[in-house]
Amino acid sequence: MANFQQQFEAMGYKYDKLTSVGYNNVNGFYFTVCVAPDGKQYTVSVSFALPDANAAGYFNQALGQFLAERKKTIISGVYANNRLDLCYKFKGLAPDVTEGVKEATDACMYFFNQFRAVPACSCCGRPNGTSLYAMEKNISALCSECFVSERSRISTKNRDIDETKENVPLGIVGSVLGALVGAVIWVLMSVLGRIVWAAGLASGVLSFFGYKRFAKKMTRKGLIISLVLGFVILLAGMYCAFAIDVYNAENDYLTEYNTYFSDYLDGPREYISYFDALALVPEYFVYDVGTAIYNNIFGIIGYVVAAVGCIATTMFDKKTKNRIERLM
Repeated sequence: MANFQQQFEAMGYKYDKLTSVGYNNVNGFYFTVCVAPDGKQYTVSVSFALPDANAAGYFNQALGQFLAERKKTIISGVYANNRLDLCYKFKGLAPDVTEGVKEATDACMYFFNQFRAVPACSCCGRPNGTSLYAMEKNISALCSECFVSERSRISTKNRDIDETKENVPLGIVGSVLGALVGAVIWVLMSVLGRIVWAAGLASGVLSFFGYKRFAKKMTRKGLIISLVLGFVILLAGMYCAFAIDVYNAENDYLTEYNTYFSDYLDGPREYISYFDALALVPEYFVYDVGTAIYNNIFGIIGYVVAAVGCIATTMFDKKTKNRIERLM
């Protein structure tokens, strides 16, 4: 994100490192620019009020024409609840917000002058005196009344969270259920002959959110429990998937043996059960460890990605909790 920070600062924007949002005051209008986590697009937002319904109708017509002329660069443009969001996609190999932000700002200021728009609160939409605030994870232009209301809501919510006791046993149940879904996905994909790293990702994410949902709270202890359980259950799913391969291989061999060789040797042999195959997995693993690692490494990589994301999410939630700050 350091590159985006330099781009924002070069345009005269300030940059909030915690939320990765650039922001600026242009003639009283607060513009914010948020880069998507995947780094493929960014959204330019601004809140304003129009004098009447006729002005709003004309503005929507002008906005529609503006978007139609820029289909190659703008993914979407939405004007609702006195807020305009223009979603741009990056062009070329080097992501650059400069051109799109300048275009959006110039176009908005032209429309604002033409349709007599005034700065407005992003919450109530009224053209009251506004300031730009960082309210936990969001950056918004708020009037004094909405700021007081939002601050009270955040304080009440966080007080309720602090007073809520973490239900570890229920959290473990939720974590196990979530991880089982990911493990089942892995087994099904293995049966279909596909190696999908997203199954490992799903196991980690579902285990994390399963714990959080059932425990009603996520602490460092809960994070560790959910990630450990998710990994163990994913390994169990891989073991079960490997047992299916062993089951098929052994019974294919026995079918061939009983068809062509049983009359000449010691008679037909019984087919193995799936439980027999589970017991044979270690032997097969040692015999063909390379294939076993190759078939499972992508799931483990997916799980590691999920674990890193869950840890980052927990740290971000902790940093933004109770954050109430006036930016401009």
